[in-house]
Amino acid sequence: MNNLYNLILENLSILKEMDVEYKISIDNESFDNIKKNKNEKIRVLYKGTHNVEISFFEKTDNIYLLSLDKIIKKFCSIKKFDDPNKKIFDFLSQIKPNINFEKTIENIKKTLKEVFNLDDVEFYFSTNKNLLFKNISFPIYSMKKFSDISCFFDKTHLPIFLEKEILGYFILTKHNGFDLYDYALLYELNDYINKNIENSFLENKFNIILDKSLNILTKILETRVPGAEKHCQNISRSAVKIGEYLNLNKKDIKNLKFGSMIFDIGKIGIPEYVLLKKEDLTLEENELIKKHVNYGYNLVSKITTISEDIKKIVLYHHEKWNGEGYPEGLYGDNIPLLAQIIGLLDTYYSLLEDRPYRNKLPKRKALELMESYSGIFFNPILVKALKEVINND
Repeated sequence: MNNLYNLILENLSILKEMDVEYKISIDNESFDNIKKNKNEKIRVLYKGTHNVEISFFEKTDNIYLLSLDKIIKKFCSIKKFDDPNKKIFDFLSQIKPNINFEKTIENIKKTLKEVFNLDDVEFYFSTNKNLLFKNISFPIYSMKKFSDISCFFDKTHLPIFLEKEILGYFILTKHNGFDLYDYALLYELNDYINKNIENSFLENKFNIILDKSLNILTKILETRVPGAEKHCQNISRSAVKIGEYLNLNKKDIKNLKFGSMIFDIGKIGIPEYVLLKKEDLTLEENELIKKHVNYGYNLVSKITTISEDIKKIVLYHHEKWNGEGYPEGLYGDNIPLLAQIIGLLDTYYSLLEDRPYRNKLPKRKALELMESYSGIFFNPILVKALKEVINND
């Protein structure tokens, strides 16, 4: 053991010659090389046949840290860990590229926990001001800020950068304590983790751009059909609730939200006198207004970022359960489910609104009318879902 003790002291002498600032305690015997008042980056404790506590105040070469870790573990009779390259390979092999931010974070958390035998891993946003992530529910970081990986006994803070700003932190917890081996490997993996998260940011950026584009289309429709924007907002809110009631997946619920904003966009191609006419429409005018679904579909089909499911909402939201709808006379479950939901809500909220050709109905009467159409114009399951959502609103 004296040989290992002397080897540790030799390493400390090398650190001193390299002007690396450190503080180390070996069985209560202290050594240090501290010249400036700096914050610690690393403080770890080895407990075995001997106790060694060591702190570093600046970034230190990872290869050197791994070598020192090996010597200290032998000195303390602590079981040696896996080969570092194997550990890195284990981590990289479990990381799954994904353009969804939340899924990427959860995958990294799970992999860190398994590979480093952690007790807990959490991710925190550094601020709540990042609008690109306004719909993502990770907590806000309220502790001391770090611009580099920092390791203190049983906690390690791993900062994540996006466009040169700190996006957030992974907080890693290991009750039996981190060591220099853990720190060195996390430092090696940090660039890869950051790049993985940067790639996942693309979907959030896309969703914000799409959201803004669809809002613009809704506002254009509002100029032709007064009240259209509020009508779409009401449908959007209830569509999401019906989607959740039916246990639809996140993608479908997102498509319901986006589809509800633009399903009637084809009406910008219908003459204003037809849209605002108080008298009964003529046969020709009826046929003309039916074309708004085709106009809308042709318009959104030119926007490559809009999904096929949303385009089908635009095209098929006037199909009826009994096959009497348009444009194709689809019936029953041949009508895409998301289009059925938007079509149902379009009719319901239309009944609650004043129109040029009729007055609005009270909510109770509107629901009764919708129930009378169950199994005729609308899917009975969706009518039941509508009633549940509206009555619990």
